Amino acid sequence: RRQRQMCIRDSYYILAHDYLRVQLTGTIGTDLTSASQAFTDVKTQEYSDEAFEIYGLECMKDKVAPINDSIDIAGGVTAKAAAETGLPEGTPVLAGMHDIDAGTIGTGAVSPGQMALMAGTWCINSVVSDHAKISPDWFARAFVKKGHWLNMSISPAGSSNLEWFVSNLAKTESDVLRNSGVSPFAFVDYEVSKIKLDDSYVIYTPYIYGNPMNIDAAGTFSGIRAWHTRGHMLRAIYEALAFNHLHHSAPMIEGFGVEDIRVSGGVAQSKLWPQILADTFNTRIGVPVGGESGALGGAMAAAVSVGIYDSLEEAASAMGPDIAYVEPNKDCVGIMEERYGVYREFVDHMIPWWNRR
Repeated sequence: RRQRQMCIRDSYYILAHDYLRVQLTGTIGTDLTSASQAFTDVKTQEYSDEAFEIYGLECMKDKVAPINDSIDIAGGVTAKAAAETGLPEGTPVLAGMHDIDAGTIGTGAVSPGQMALMAGTWCINSVVSDHAKISPDWFARAFVKKGHWLNMSISPAGSSNLEWFVSNLAKTESDVLRNSGVSPFAFVDYEVSKIKLDDSYVIYTPYIYGNPMNIDAAGTFSGIRAWHTRGHMLRAIYEALAFNHLHHSAPMIEGFGVEDIRVSGGVAQSKLWPQILADTFNTRIGVPVGGESGALGGAMAAAVSVGIYDSLEEAASAMGPDIAYVEPNKDCVGIMEERYGVYREFVDHMIPWWNRR
């Protein structure tokens, strides 16, 4: 009965941002990146009858919204929407895209062989490809233009760990800085910079909100001694975030022949963390200057949509951010490789205990 009730004529199911499109333009549709979240064929990038049948939702096949490339113009701002929003009537509205796609574009990593690490609340690692490549190590989703894919490996084990630590264990310092108009995280780099890269280190697992192993893991500090300071714990968080990015990225680097890695997000604003990342990956890391890669990616896509540039590659060349490159420190690479091995071993040993909780 519920299925029959859903089968209403002239109705569609759409995502929240597609509803904004309806209100702005009066047109119904979705974009390629959003459609590929479910019920599409990864190779054809079209809706799949088989996917609906697997879930017993054949009734919904005629309720899907038409798919546009993300850089297609979905329509113009209507007179009604113009009156309600202040936007000029007729302003072109893009079909739009998933935020990870926009963030990837904003780093300039729009060609095969380039990887974008978005080191924010989530640990996001993405590679654009011109062919579908399926693996249990990553998601293969449609990119903004048909015939291209965004391959990504993600987990909610990102800089939210640092935010949790600062908010709960360094609130006084962060409040003073915030009230002074300075970033509440400004003290973190300073304290981490005082820690020498020696054998006396702390291990942290950054799983307070989730993890890449699909189990009920948790955040854990281990190896703390009486001489360790808060800086050691903060350094452990920096390292753990780098290790989690490497955990996600290593299969994709090999699978797609990645040669250019760029990092964006809140943690990339640190002066030390990109260096730790370069030492952990043992490769040069590019840091886009300016930040807000998602907003920039949306602007770059818009420039292509209205014909200012012919392609995302051309837009990236013209509008993309300047890149500051961080080279790995040869004296630190071996140490970080060993620490990553210890980290992975520690996680493996903790899994049975986490599974019993």
